[in-house]
Amino acid sequence: MDVTDFNHKITIKVRFHEVDMLGVCNNAVYINYFEHARLEYVKEAGLMPEGGIFSDGRLFFMVRNEINYRGHSFYDDELDIYSKVSYIKNSSFGYDHFIVRKKTGEVIVDGKGVVVFVDPKTRKSTPLTEEFIEKIKKFEPGVQILWTSLRASLLAKQSVVRMKNYYIYILTNKNTVLYVGVTNDIARRIWEHKSKLIEGLQKSIMWINLYIMKSLMIQIQQ
Repeated sequence: MDVTDFNHKITIKVRFHEVDMLGVCNNAVYINYFEHARLEYVKEAGLMPEGGIFSDGRLFFMVRNEINYRGHSFYDDELDIYSKVSYIKNSSFGYDHFIVRKKTGEVIVDGKGVVVFVDPKTRKSTPLTEEFIEKIKKFEPGVQILWTSLRASLLAKQSVVRMKNYYIYILTNKNTVLYVGVTNDIARRIWEHKSKLIEGLQKSIMWINLYIMKSLMIQIQQ
């Protein structure tokens, strides 16, 4: 890994209680270092809520950690920890990390992590917000966007037909079952249907009609 590809770095010292009976920093400690680096990354990228962590009710679950051990660090070593968000998917994003000994530049470990955005009510994955994605893109111009073609096409359509963020949509499938819904985020709602997060029409969606007349939406709701 090239340090020039990373916009975020923190420096820590190996503490005495992190050293095991072999005289080296214990393997499990590096996972904690990664976690600490991610929290500092969130702050620097402007992703931390104004009221502090957990204050906005949003949930992010760590679902994967992987690590490769390249060397050893010792008590009182200064370590530089480099981190970046390398990709964004529909509801998840991935971190790359590596840790080097500050004095010598030797790579001690490298690794990756995957974080999923979770609905606090259903405890299931849910699409990342556009605000979150835009902040990551601003902080990490090289981040890869890997969301599905469905979300991408719907977002493109959404940018054209958006009107005060209100939509009435009609779905049908090969059985000619009709489903009528109202939403202020059409890309997210169709993804929820396809992911079976909403009861009703889920599979074999054949076409989508969008209506953006607010007055019509109000009449139907009443």
